[in-house]
Amino acid sequence: MVAHKQKKINRKPLNKSRILSASILIADRDGIDALSMRNVASLLGVKAMSLYKHIANKDELLDGLIDIVISEIELPDSGLSCNEFMKKRAISARKVFLKHSWAPAVLESRLQFSSIRLNYANEIIGKLRESGYTISKAAHIFMVLDSYIYGFIIQEKNWNLEAKNEMKDFVTEEMQLEMQKYPYIIEMMSLIHGKKNKGKKKMMDLDSEFESGLDAILDAYERMK
Repeated sequence: MVAHKQKKINRKPLNKSRILSASILIADRDGIDALSMRNVASLLGVKAMSLYKHIANKDELLDGLIDIVISEIELPDSGLSCNEFMKKRAISARKVFLKHSWAPAVLESRLQFSSIRLNYANEIIGKLRESGYTISKAAHIFMVLDSYIYGFIIQEKNWNLEAKNEMKDFVTEEMQLEMQKYPYIIEMMSLIHGKKNKGKKKMMDLDSEFESGLDAILDAYERMK
């Protein structure tokens, strides 16, 4: 009987970049609570202790993930007007945070500021300052815009309009009768989920709603200069 030689598994060398890539995959797929050195090691097919040669602890891991997320957000061309710059940055941030929905909470909890995070914030605040806003007003606008981005994302992730439209078939007659007591809620939900138009339903365009809110915020601040 001829013995078969066992094929060697060609593993890529372990490094910080591979560890961070595996970590962000776990966070995106299973949520930030599922992120542990043990789970990262399991995904990479190594022992957990081997990670500590490249990542000191979980704090360094989280800081590294935030740097990756921030790097994905587009900082627009500085030649744009202030409102155009802020709007493009916010639209890009929303797209990135929808992909990494765990990131806003982690970002706001981190006390370490890398050069990536510092440059990101400095560019945004700098654009506001160079456009004539005082430092106190620039800081206020920065915080308000981020609050708007985070809040909008929470709503749209929880609304999940397509899934909720499918669930409408399971709403009982009793529930429908109960809802008649709240005409303004029905009116708003009809708008969000879409009214029938020639037999078709068109849901609220969340991209347009997000941009409309941005315009209202930025236009209001511009008038307050």
